[in-house]
Parts: sequence; structure tokens; C-alpha cells
Amino acid sequence: MSSFFETCCGAREGQAQRDDRAMLNDLVKASNERKQIVTSPPRTKTKIDTLLQKMGKAACCCSQESSEDLAQRLQQGKTPMQMDKALREESALEGADIRVPAAVQAEKQGPMPDIKGPSVPRPPGGPPQLDGEFLLSEVQGDMDAFLTDMGIGWALRSLASTAGYGIGSERLRISQDGQKLSLQYIGMRPYTQTFEIGAGSQDCTGPSGPVVLTPLWDGGAVRIAVNQGGEDKAVRWLYLQNGVLTNHAVTVQGNTARHVYKPAPA
Repeated sequence: MSSFFETCCGAREGQAQRDDRAMLNDLVKASNERKQIVTSPPRTKTKIDTLLQKMGKAACCCSQESSEDLAQRLQQGKTPMQMDKALREESALEGADIRVPAAVQAEKQGPMPDIKGPSVPRPPGGPPQLDGEFLLSEVQGDMDAFLTDMGIGWALRSLASTAGYGIGSERLRISQDGQKLSLQYIGMRPYTQTFEIGAGSQDCTGPSGPVVLTPLWDGGAVRIAVNQGGEDKAVRWLYLQNGVLTNHAVTVQGNTARHVYKPAPA
């Protein structure tokens, strides 16, 4: 009797162990299935063309999209400064021939410095006419500090001081055609600046080398932001009142210089 009971109990225990193993296998199988569902597929890297490659594709393979059109399309979501910088960095070549939209070119030097200057009323009947030839008659302000802010070295500052900063000798000849202005300085360091008012940043020549000028009408004066070597240097206002021409300039550091010109004798 005892042997029969033990046999039955052993059979039940064996069946229970088999049931436990089957249940465990089912749990493991279900867990693996859940992992397969949750686990995301392996990521694949997608190659993204650079801006330069995109512009190259636009110029080949019979593409009907010009490089300028593509630049305008790629500009979406970027400020003009960011777009110009991206194109230049992607080119990896300083002399690369990349056509940048005019809006980018006009703003490539960034916003004009926020410097306060003289308030000159605008004359009735349109913008003032500045044509004429003028002789420097007076200089006001700390000229040495002003020239230092403009990046002029000690030797040239000393020479300018010895020459009286051009008083009585420097002439300024102005030619104006609508919004186009030509300033011809005749003196110790002759140079000419030609630009169009309201046409954005423009490459010009200054007394100490290349500069970028951004001219705008400000009441009755021409407001000209001066940038040299990628740095804002000063803002100057050129205006004519009662036959006297004044060039009022303020550096980023806050130093002011005023050059007063009177009509030059014939």
C-alpha cells in the first residue's frame, strides 16, 4: 500500500515538475516576443549632402535650378549672416565662386552700430544736394584718441598732428548723382570713396586701407557706418548747413571728431 502511494505521489510530482517547466518555457517565450516588439530596429546612417555639394548638383546633370536659386532656397530658416557664413565655411576655399543672394550681401557686415549722432532736419523737396568743393577749416575733438580708435598707428598720428590735421590744406570734392555719392579727399593722403546711399554695405577705400561703408539717409545727413577688418569702427554723419559742410564722426569707443569744411576758394 505504501509502495502504491509513493508511486502515485512520485507520478504527481513528476507531472508537476513538467508543468512547471512548460509554464517557465511559455513565460520565457512571451518575454522574448515582447522584447522583439519593443526593441527598435537598428539605425542606419543617412548621408546628407553639404551645402556645397547641393549647389554643385544644381549646376550639373542638366539641372534647371541655378546656384543663386538654390542659395535662396537653402536660405530658408537662416539669417543672412548665418547663410553667408555657412556657404563660406562649406566651400573651404576663400576664392570659391559662390553667388550669394543680394539680401545676404547687403547684410553680410551685420547691423549698423547703435551710435547716436547729430539730429539734422531733412530739407523740403527731397534729399539734400552736397555737390561742391570744400576746404577743411576747423577740427574739433580729441583727434589723437579718435585716430587711435580708428586703428591709426603712432607714427601716422604724429605726422597728422604735425600737419595740423590738414586744416587749411585738405580739400573735399563731392559729386552727387541722385543716391550715388563720390567723396574725393585731396591732401596728405588722397583717396576717393564712391558709394550708393541705401544700397547696403559697400567696399571702399579709407585713409588707412580698405573699409566697408554702409550709408543711409538720416534726416538731412548721410549716416555712414565704417567697418574695417571685420570690426565696426565708427559712424559718421555728413551734412551741409548754410554752405558749411560738417563731417561728424563717433567711434565705437565713444570718441568724437568734427571736421568743418567751408567752400573752397576758386
